[in-house]
Amino acid sequence: MFEDWALTGFDPVIESATRLRAPSFHSAQPKRRTRTQSLIQDVAYDRVSTSHISVINASFDAIFGHSYRSSTNAFVIESITASKQNSASDKPPLTSGPSTELHLTYPFSRTDMLKLYLKDLEIDTDSLCDQHNCMIDALRPAVAYRDGISSVLAGVNRVSAMDEECISLLADARGSLKNVLTRTKAIDSSYNEVIHEIEMLQAKKTEISRGLTRLSSLNSIVSILNAPPANFVKSSRFVEIVDDIAASIRFFTKHPTFKDADKYRLRFSQCMIRSLTLVRVYTTKYFKHAYQTANQSTSAPKDTPISVVLSQTILPFELDAVLIKERISKVRQCAEFDQSYQDIYYEIMTSYFDARKSLILPVLTKEIYRLRAELPDLIEFVRELLSLYHGICDDEMSLFSQLFQGSESEFYDYLQALSSPLNDSLRYKVLHEQNIDVLCELCRLLQSHDSRDNRSIDPAVSSKEDVGSVDFSSITLPTLQDVQSRLIFRTMAFMDRDILRYNVKPEDVRLSGVSNLKPDGDTPPTEQSNPEGVSISLYGAYPPLRRAVRVLSQIYMLVDSVVFDDLAHQIVHICIESLLKASLISQKIDGKEQSYLFIIKHLLILKDQIVAFDISTVRPESDLDFSEIAMTFQEIMQSGGFFTAEGLKRLARSGIPKLVKNMPDARLELDGRLRETINNYTDAISERLCQPLKMELSKDTSIESISNSLIRMRSIVQDCMPEVKMDIYNAIKNDRVTAILVEAVENCIEDKYEIFYKQCQEIGLTCEDLWTGDELMVWLHGLLPVDANDDEYSVSDSDDMQEGK
Repeated sequence: MFEDWALTGFDPVIESATRLRAPSFHSAQPKRRTRTQSLIQDVAYDRVSTSHISVINASFDAIFGHSYRSSTNAFVIESITASKQNSASDKPPLTSGPSTELHLTYPFSRTDMLKLYLKDLEIDTDSLCDQHNCMIDALRPAVAYRDGISSVLAGVNRVSAMDEECISLLADARGSLKNVLTRTKAIDSSYNEVIHEIEMLQAKKTEISRGLTRLSSLNSIVSILNAPPANFVKSSRFVEIVDDIAASIRFFTKHPTFKDADKYRLRFSQCMIRSLTLVRVYTTKYFKHAYQTANQSTSAPKDTPISVVLSQTILPFELDAVLIKERISKVRQCAEFDQSYQDIYYEIMTSYFDARKSLILPVLTKEIYRLRAELPDLIEFVRELLSLYHGICDDEMSLFSQLFQGSESEFYDYLQALSSPLNDSLRYKVLHEQNIDVLCELCRLLQSHDSRDNRSIDPAVSSKEDVGSVDFSSITLPTLQDVQSRLIFRTMAFMDRDILRYNVKPEDVRLSGVSNLKPDGDTPPTEQSNPEGVSISLYGAYPPLRRAVRVLSQIYMLVDSVVFDDLAHQIVHICIESLLKASLISQKIDGKEQSYLFIIKHLLILKDQIVAFDISTVRPESDLDFSEIAMTFQEIMQSGGFFTAEGLKRLARSGIPKLVKNMPDARLELDGRLRETINNYTDAISERLCQPLKMELSKDTSIESISNSLIRMRSIVQDCMPEVKMDIYNAIKNDRVTAILVEAVENCIEDKYEIFYKQCQEIGLTCEDLWTGDELMVWLHGLLPVDANDDEYSVSDSDDMQEGK
């Protein structure tokens, strides 16, 4: 305690830092303690402030060391204790009386005690002062930091108080804001309801005002329409009246609950009819005046080109085309809204079409007569007519688009009426045309003459508004159907005359002859190939077959696909019948084997040619089957109950014939006939070559006779097989088919030899000349040289040929 008390007054800075509760001393007159203020109480009291001088002790220890401070403190305490004992022994003893008071005084002043303290410690005062100053300097940042922390803590406390106050204010503001939002929403909802009600009232007011306006304008409209001024239809006031009438009709139609709505709608409808009638009258007069003006221009000299005459008929109709189109569009709009106005629109179009037909048909008829006289050839005549109609249709489409909008169906009906002279003039010539080539050329000309691809547009017309192109195929459709019908009729007549009832000549069935190469001056057709690689030229073929293929190639894609397939099936069937009839004559002339080759050759040609036509549709044929009736009648007669009620009922139930649908497919018929003919041919050749093997074998038959038969058979085969191959090649002129047929003949010879070989084995006859089937086939293959082109052919090709594939 003494150390702390001594240092307290040593320096103002230290004194202010420590702030000890020690009694204040003055260097001249030290204050005395009373008895109650004993030294023990001061020491006990000063211990409360020991924490304030912890910093001083730490600094003193850092400078002098802890052991030095402890020894110094002990020395000072011993000195003070000794001095107190000495002073106490010199004083009288204390009494315990009440008036006695003990007054203690310090023996030394603070300065004297410090000097004695320092003197006893033998410490240099100057060095101590320096060390003290150093300690003070070391304590200054700590003191400053403490003061700064104190000020910051005070500021933080103030800010915290302010934050709490702000939070309280914000909580109050939040509650107030919620109240404001609730009231604002209520006000907004009420405001929207008021606005909506105002809008509804305003809309009702507007509707009422419009209705009153329409009602008020009805009388003025009626008065104007009853006595329209001159050229009233051309004025803008007329358009406004028509729009008002249409709007009024829609209004009363939409609001049927309006007072007297039906009566007002009827009156406005009458006004609309009156206004549209004014348009009809005006346009009719306009078209009539244009017709009269154009009719005068048609009375031109005879040498005037028809294109000039037709262009002169168009100019009068184009004078007020814009105005006419606007008025007619109004009529069309009203007709789309109400079907009761359709008649007025159709009357306007009818007046226009009548005026145009009255102008064009006479000119067109005259031009057709001129072309018919100048062009006797039907193809050239049709080509000129189609070109003429193309120009007329383009001009009419351009003029119609300037006056009308839409209505394409009525316009094409009008073009059909204009094409009646074309159809009439061509129908007569087509019905009297006998040549199939001319009819086919007409079909191709009509099908290809489409306005989208072959239009000849005048430069004056090309500068006008692009109005699209005319579907010319729909105009020429009646003529095209007439030509197709005539072509089908002539094709069927050709089938009956030139194929089915063809008179076969001997030179027609000679396979090695050359007289049948160009019958009737026909050009040799080009060679065609089927997907299987078998290609046989039509050059030198049977004339009816060649003509049938030529007709099929001509009418292909010219008639309907179903009709063409039906004709193709019929032609193939008739060709097969004609070939069978011709083979009989060939058999009489060249023998059975040559007749088979004749049929095989032409069936292959027919099969090769029809592949290109892709015949996919088979026409069903329906027949009545009466076989069940005959069977039932026979059963009833055998049972003896024909005249009984049960027998009659049974006959009535089964007496209805059945409808049987047959599907004749010419391709299947062709394949079957080809297969049958090839089998007949190979059987005939093998029978002739294996004739020595036709002998009755028994156990008594000698081996020598069997050996002779085998040698004779091999000799015949060796001599005849090259001839057979040459005959096949000369007939068919195709290496692959020749190799396939030769291989088929060899297989048939092997089959017959196998039968003979098995018979010999059954009766136990054997000899050196009796070969096995494989040995015979090796020998047969060695008879004929194998060409390089024949290496690719196999037995499967022969099987396919025999099956007609």
